[in-house]
Amino acid sequence: MSLVLFFTLPCIRLEAQDTVVTGETAPLTITDVTANNITTSAATITWETNSNTTSQVFFDTILHPDVADYRFATTLDTNHVTMHTVSLNGLTSSTTYHYRVKSDLPDTTLSVISDDYTFTTTQASGGGGGGGGGGFGSQLVGIGLAGTSPWMDGNGKAITAGTVATPDGTLTLNIPIGTFVWNAAGAAQPFLSAVPLADPPASPDKNILVFAYEMGPTGVTFNPAISMTFKYTDAQVPPGTREVDLVIAWWNGSQWVMLTGVVDTEANTVTASVSHFTAFALFAPAPPPPPPPTLKINTPAAGASFEAGTVSVSISAGNLKLISGQSANIPGEGRAIYYLDVSIPTAPGQSALTAPGTYVESALTSYTWNNLAPGTHTIGVQLVQNDRTPFNPPVYASVSVTIAQPPPPTTTAAIPIPTATVGPTPGPGFDWTIPIIFIVAALALGGFLYWRLRRPVGLKYTNR
Repeated sequence: MSLVLFFTLPCIRLEAQDTVVTGETAPLTITDVTANNITTSAATITWETNSNTTSQVFFDTILHPDVADYRFATTLDTNHVTMHTVSLNGLTSSTTYHYRVKSDLPDTTLSVISDDYTFTTTQASGGGGGGGGGGFGSQLVGIGLAGTSPWMDGNGKAITAGTVATPDGTLTLNIPIGTFVWNAAGAAQPFLSAVPLADPPASPDKNILVFAYEMGPTGVTFNPAISMTFKYTDAQVPPGTREVDLVIAWWNGSQWVMLTGVVDTEANTVTASVSHFTAFALFAPAPPPPPPPTLKINTPAAGASFEAGTVSVSISAGNLKLISGQSANIPGEGRAIYYLDVSIPTAPGQSALTAPGTYVESALTSYTWNNLAPGTHTIGVQLVQNDRTPFNPPVYASVSVTIAQPPPPTTTAAIPIPTATVGPTPGPGFDWTIPIIFIVAALALGGFLYWRLRRPVGLKYTNR
C-alpha cells in the first residue's frame, strides 16, 4: 500500500521552444513500507519517498486511528532522504506491534503518514539470558531502595508491577506493568539506585531546597514514564510557604527543571511523572518577604517642653512583632531600642547598641526617661532585628524636647516689732498716730477755754 500527498515541487519541463515551466504539481508518496531484521527485541522499518524528507516511526501493541495515540515513537531523524531506515529496540518477544511511518517535507508544513502495518517479534529461546540480571524473569535490583521490585523480561520490560522506596520512605518509585527500563544505550537496565544528595546544585531563584536525591544510573529511561513520590514533614516546609506550592524538579546539567506534579497536603506527599534518571529535588517556593517595619513616635511631640525632668515616650511599630530575649533573626520579628542624646547607629550588620545609660532595649511600645537635666534633649527610637542589628533599610525616628529651667527660690523678709522709746524723740519706726491725736485734742480744748474767758459778762443782744 502507498500513500500519495500532492504538493508543489520546483519541477522543470523543457518544451519545443526551450521554454522553462516551473510550479508543476507533483505527488509526495510513501511506498514500500517494510519491517525487516525482526528479532525477539528489535526490528528495522524501511520505506521510500519520492522526495527528500525526514524519518520517524510510531508503534504500539494495539491499533490507533490517530498516530498521536501510539505509545512509542522514535526520535525524529531530520536527515532529508528518500530511502528511510529506522531501528526499533527494546521490544517484547512474541509480541505483535502496530506501526506507522511519517515523513516531513523540509521547509514546509507538509507531512505524510502511512497506514497501519504490523510485525511480530520472534519467540525468546529458553528462560534465561539478558545480560547481568536483566534477563527474562529477573527481578529489578534496587540499590538504596527496598520494597516490591518488579520482574523484568530480557528486553527491560516490567512483567509485574513494582513499588520501591528509600528506607526512610522519603522517596518512592511506582513502576507499572509494561514499563521499559533501558540504559543510555537502549539496553535493558538491571538495577536502579537512589542516594541522598549532600551537595546539590544551587537552588533556582526564589526557591528553597527541601531535599535532593541522585537517581541512578544517570541516563536510565522509562517508557512510559513512572511516578516518583517525595514525602515531606510539616517541619520541612519553610515558614510562609504554602504546601500546595511544593514542586519536584530534575537537574538537566545546567539548571533545575520544574515538573508538574500533585501535592497531597493530608499525606504530605508530592508526586510527579519521570521518564529518565538524573538528580531530583523537592523545592518550596520562597515565601514573599514581609512588608518592611514602620515606626512612629506618638509622644512626645517634636519641640515639646516639660517643667519636670520626666519624659514618657510612646511609639507605634507596624509590621513587626516585638520580642525579647536571644533568638535568631526571623522575618517579621524584632525589638525597639530607645535612645537618649546619642546618634542612632544604622549601619547594616552592626550592633545598634550605644554606650551604657544612653539606650534601653525593650519589647514594649513605651518607655519613660526620668531625671533629665534642664535643657534640650534628643529622644530617639529604632526598630532592630532579633540580633540587635538595624533593618536594611534602617527604621528609626527622633524628636527634640526641652526641660525647662526651675524658677529661682522665693524669700520672705521678717517685719520688725517696734519697741517703746523713752524721750521726746521717737526712734525710727515710731508710730505718730496717738501723739498727733493727743496734740490736736489739746489744741481744740485750749481754744475753747480761751474763748470762754474772753466773752463779756452780762452782755445782751437785741434784735432790732
